This record gives sequence, C-alpha cells and structure tokens, in this order.
Amino acid sequence: MWTTFCQGRGNRIGVRVMRALVVFRVARSMSNNVVFSRWFTVAVGATVLAGCAVLLSQRQIDPDLWGHIQYAEDWLASGTLPRTATHTWADPEYRWINHENLSELILALAHRLLGGAGLMAAKTLLGIGVLMLIWWNARRDRVEPFTAFVCLVPVAIGLATYWAPRPQLASFVLFTLMMCVLRSVERRSASDGRFRGTLLWLNIPLMVIWANAHGGFLAGLAVLSLWTALQVVRLIGFGDGPGRFRTAGFAAATALAAGAATLINPYGPDLHRWLLGSLRVPRPEISEWVSLMDDPRAWIPWLLLTAGALVAFVLTKRRRDGIHLILFAVVAVVSFRHVRHLAFLAILFGFVVPLHLQSAAERLLRGRRSPATADSMTPEKAWPVLLTAGMGVLLLSMVSVRQWWNFGVPRDEYPVSAVRFLADNRLHGRLVVTYDWAQYAMAALAPETTVGFDGRFRTCYPQFVVDMHFDFILGNVPGHRCRAVDSGPFDPERVLEFGHPDLVLIDRIRDPSAVQVMSGRTDWVCLYQDSISQVWGRRDLYDNPDSPWWVPESRRRVTEAVQAGVAPWPALPGRSGRLAFAETARQALLQQTAQRTSDPVAR
Repeated sequence: MWTTFCQGRGNRIGVRVMRALVVFRVARSMSNNVVFSRWFTVAVGATVLAGCAVLLSQRQIDPDLWGHIQYAEDWLASGTLPRTATHTWADPEYRWINHENLSELILALAHRLLGGAGLMAAKTLLGIGVLMLIWWNARRDRVEPFTAFVCLVPVAIGLATYWAPRPQLASFVLFTLMMCVLRSVERRSASDGRFRGTLLWLNIPLMVIWANAHGGFLAGLAVLSLWTALQVVRLIGFGDGPGRFRTAGFAAATALAAGAATLINPYGPDLHRWLLGSLRVPRPEISEWVSLMDDPRAWIPWLLLTAGALVAFVLTKRRRDGIHLILFAVVAVVSFRHVRHLAFLAILFGFVVPLHLQSAAERLLRGRRSPATADSMTPEKAWPVLLTAGMGVLLLSMVSVRQWWNFGVPRDEYPVSAVRFLADNRLHGRLVVTYDWAQYAMAALAPETTVGFDGRFRTCYPQFVVDMHFDFILGNVPGHRCRAVDSGPFDPERVLEFGHPDLVLIDRIRDPSAVQVMSGRTDWVCLYQDSISQVWGRRDLYDNPDSPWWVPESRRRVTEAVQAGVAPWPALPGRSGRLAFAETARQALLQQTAQRTSDPVAR
C-alpha cells in the first residue's frame, strides 16, 4: 500500500515537472521570438535610416551657400543688421529685407564650429531628426514599427531634392514641429471626443522663430489657418453643447496669435508686405519656382507621394479624416505649381498617411502578418536577416561619410579657376556675373569686387535690375521670363552700360545668350576662358598698354582647359578654413571704415 502510494505520488510529481519544463521551454521560445522580432525591427529601422541618410547627404552645395554665410559674418563683424544692399554696385542704397537672418546666423556659427564637411554632416543628421519625429508620430498613431520605418522612404525621397544647407531647411524643420503640435492636439481630442487645444499655444513661439528664419513661414501660416478653419467648422457644425462656440473661438484665437507673432521681426509688417508683394510676381527664371511640368526631376517623388496617399486613403479601413484629405490635396496642388514646395508635401505625407497605408496593406495582404510580428521571427530566420542588415547599415553609412569627407566645390559647376585668375591678377571692380555664380564670386573676391545681381533677388534689388540681368544671361525665352512693364523694352546689352561695370564672368554652357552678346562686343576683350567659363574686361581698361589695369597677352588664359575634380571648400583665393568668411567680413569692415574716414561728406 505504501509502495503504491509512493509510486502514484511520484508519477504525479514527474508529470508536474515535465509540464513545468514544457512551459519553460515554450516561454523561452516565445521570449526568444519576441527578442529577435525587436532586433529585426531595429535592424530594418537602422537600414532604412542609413539609406535615407545617403539620400539626404547627396545634395551638398547650394549656389547661395557662400552668400548666406558671408552675410551673417558681415553682420557679426559690424554688430549691426544691414538695412540696405551690401556687396553690390547695382543699387547699394536700395532697401534690403532679409527674411533669412536667423538661418544665416546659424549657418555661419555652424561653419565656424564644424567647417564645411561638418556642415554637410549636420544637415544630414538634421534630416534624420525630422524623419525620426515623423516615425515617432506614426508610432503614437499605433502604426507598427516596421510599417512606420518603410513609410519614411518616400518622405526621404521627397525631401532629398531640396535638402541642402540653406535657410529653407528651417522652414522644413519648423513645419515638422508644427505638424507634431497639430497631430498631438488631434490625438488628445480624439481620446474623449472633446477638442483639447492647449498645445496650440506652442505655435506662437514657433512662428516667432520661423518669421526670423525664413520667408516660408507664410506657407506654415497658410496650413495652420486652413487646419484651424476646418476645425472651427467641425466644432460649430458638428459639435455638441453650448461650449463648442467657446472652443472654436479658442482655436481661432491661437491661430490669430500665431499670425500676429510673426510681426516680431526686425522689419515688422514691412516683411509681410514685401513677401506678399513678391509672391504675386511669378519667378519663372528660378528653377525651384517652376511648375512640375517644367521640372522632370520632381515627377518621381511627387507621383510616389500622391499615388501612395491615394492608395492609402482609398483602401484603408480606418476612418478618414476630412481635414487631412483637404490639407494633403491643397499641398499637393501647390507643390505641383511650384516644385520647391515638394518637401512640405513629403512631410505632410509622413504625418497623415502611414496609419492608412498600414490598413491598406493589411487589406491587400488579407490579414497576413507583417515580417516584424513576434510569432513569425525565429532565431533561425532572424540571424541571417540581422547580419545582412548590419552589413547594409555599415556600407550605407560609409557612403554618407564619404560624401561628407569629399565635400568641396565641383570645378565643372563653379568657376574656381576663373575666380583664381581674377584674384591672382588683381582684377577687381564692378563685376557682372551669372546668377548661380554671383554669391560665390562675391565671397571670393570681396571686398574689392562687388556684383551687379545675385541670389538675394528681390530682397535687395529693384525689378528693373532683375530684368536687366536675365535679359543678358537668358535672353527673351518665351514662357521663362516675367518682365515688368516698367523695366522698358528687352535689351540684353543694357547690363553692360548700366553702372559702367568693369568685368564680366559668364557660364559658357548655361548662358548662350550672354556668350553671344559678349562675342559681338568690340569694346570688351576676353581675358580668360576654360571649358565652362569666360572672363571679359573693358578694352579701354585691360587691353590698353597705357592703362594701369592693362593685362598683357602673356597673362591672359584663353583656352579650352577642361575643368574637373573638386576644389577644397570654400575655394576662396587666399582664404581657407572655418574662419575664411570671417576674414572677408573683417576686410570689408576695414574698407568701409577707411572710406567713411576719408569721405568728408560721411564725416
């Protein structure tokens, strides 16, 4: 009996032990699957972000980068914000409304701290930060991590074309922050059906910063106003209770306060008047202001974003927000008309589409789980994926670092050799220079040389100067010109007489009109030529042996020398390093001080 009892109890204990071992083994297997699933998600995210970093680091130099840094360095050197145009001979007393002061100051300080390559790395990491904010928003919308990372790819493709170190980055970053605020308000309101807009007050300091960083704050105000107007209509038309009017009034008041906050800038309402007046005048001469029909490079990202959004909104099983649909449609139309707004469309895509894209994918996959789910990721499946992802991240990171490391000035795009020729031969004075090279030439040859027109466009140049310059370099191209009636009849040679310039620097490839004009002028002589550029000087100054500025034949360089390779940034003759622009600013300040001292009128 005792033996039978012991055997029965022993069997029960053995069964319990076996059950415990089975449970432990199953739990361990599930734990491993969960761990490997998380590592799989991390691997996918790291690979996607590394690929996005390659996209965001591709565009390195904007033609206006030299000017942005130089203007801020001039400001830092003098201690006062210029109110009239600087570094120009066309109309130096004309008012200058610089809507990019804060961005230029940040660029100059970043260049002092990081140098050129560091500036490129910083702008790439800033783009990754924008993508991570979009990913964070998608996760708060309960989008799966894997899907949220995949949705970053079309966003990065849309941003890449315009992600250069320039003040426009401030608009893109601040637009992202504004969308974070608006989406947070929407989520908090959806939690209990009551509009909770306390966070909208954050838009007020954001708009103060934006109005001083870049004129794109008008686009941000337009989106904020449209979003607020639609929310007010929803609250009043579909809300319950008498408190809906008070809530709608609060939302409208925050939008009005954000708009009023933009008046806190060095120019007050003059900034708004100038921006609105300038936007009313088309700018077909500037490639970023053309429509999508005139820029085939923007077709792929625009179609990718709009088609992806259309598929997501049509196939989703989630409730579609009418406000999101209207916002996306409006921004898509605006970016079609002006391709420079494509980045705004990409950012908006990242905030309103991922949740619906996930739902559409689930519908198309008929409920099958994504590769990132825990029960489908075993160690046998995970290790090869993780190793492959690790190698991919390493290679993509090396590509980005190589692009930062090789940062410089492409000789086949910018007149590095021509500028060196001007500096070596001390050829200074009033320079007519093609639009995309103006701010480089200005920074490289300042303060002795001033330019007739540059990328500041209408901020510090009257319209007739703008038209005069484009008459010269573009000619009378139908559909690509918007001349003012007050500028007089088309005259491609007027720029050579107005202000009596001394020198001309033109692009042989992109400015056939200017090349034709200069070739037909007998009062100008070609002093330098290579495969991309030409330098012309007035014959009475540079081809006259009796002139103190005479350039003999032996010093002239008229060749077909091919320009290739990359010059070290910033390619300023006689100045290099992080303080190259500061040295230019210091020399300009000394020159201005000497002029004021010697000028009896100024004294």
